[in-house]
Amino acid sequence: MNARDATTPPAPSSGRRRIVATGALVAVTTGLLGVGTVLGPALSQEPSDEAPATETPAVQTETIERSSLVETKEAVGSVGNGDAWTLPIQGQGVVTARHDKGTIVGHGEPLIWRDTLPTYLVKGDVPMYRTLELTGTTVKKHQQGEDVRQLQEYLIDAGFDDAGRLEADGIFGAGTKRAVKAWQKANGFEQTGAIDRTQIIFSPAAVRIDSTPRVGSDFIELTVTAAAQEIRADFETKSAPFLNVGDEVALDYGSGEPATGTITEVTPSVGDDGTRTLTAVIEPSQLVPTGTERVTVTASRTTASDALVVPVRAVLALAGGGYGIEVDTGSGTELRRIEVGAVVDARAEITGDIEAGDEVIVPVDPIGGAS
Repeated sequence: MNARDATTPPAPSSGRRRIVATGALVAVTTGLLGVGTVLGPALSQEPSDEAPATETPAVQTETIERSSLVETKEAVGSVGNGDAWTLPIQGQGVVTARHDKGTIVGHGEPLIWRDTLPTYLVKGDVPMYRTLELTGTTVKKHQQGEDVRQLQEYLIDAGFDDAGRLEADGIFGAGTKRAVKAWQKANGFEQTGAIDRTQIIFSPAAVRIDSTPRVGSDFIELTVTAAAQEIRADFETKSAPFLNVGDEVALDYGSGEPATGTITEVTPSVGDDGTRTLTAVIEPSQLVPTGTERVTVTASRTTASDALVVPVRAVLALAGGGYGIEVDTGSGTELRRIEVGAVVDARAEITGDIEAGDEVIVPVDPIGGAS
């Protein structure tokens, strides 16, 4: 960007004198989304000989480049793990060992110990809704289903595969019973060959311990949350176009390190004062720094891609209607008519008799400069 002499007017170009008066500055309230201050109709006017001389406003030039216009919306979010729920663990007993709150329990790991016996978390989409056991003496009378297959896969992965004969076929036969009994023996349970929610709980994902039953007390319940962290942020309802499931957002934890997340859910909410908002649930791409409770979430959308972009202050409101820009040709200036597209953050998308690399005249903002 090159600063022009504030008192020396540019040379005329194409036989047209460039006359700019301080009084020609007008605020555009339509056509440019109400943003910016631009030069006005005086471009086509010659002052009379008697008109008092006025000082030419300071101007600069800026090279027109192709870029994108990106709009953003911000909200402050809170870090957590979602709502807690109670695991459907059966049976009583005295708590003899437990995890600290916040511990992540993965598949194949104990959730809690009662009377020294563990209850394990086992991978499975179908919940443990029945006791799994051998029923009847024929395959037709055996228990069958996805829950049986989940149990068989767990036993095989844990090394209790009935000497290599157990298959994850979803049918609870004699081989599955033998594998269950071997597993029960290894973990201190009575070897019944039947397994229920005192011993295992099916879950599709790892969980985070949310409650801490007192060791030595009677077991009542164990609550957990999702293991994955999540961020919840309330946006204004007009931010809806920026909030789509699967979109990436920027996260600012205040550390200065860039971070991102993915929107997994967007739901309308109503506050206690009746204010309507959109609650976005975001899964961070990296672990949130320890101790972080609040995060700034920035959602964005591209309004114009690969567009010719200039500062709004460079756009001129022409006397006959429409808009133009003034281009520095090197030997003078030239007024060119343009069409204005999207306007974001005081920068405008333009089309017309222009191209990337042209030098556009930009009046200098006495407070903030040319931009």
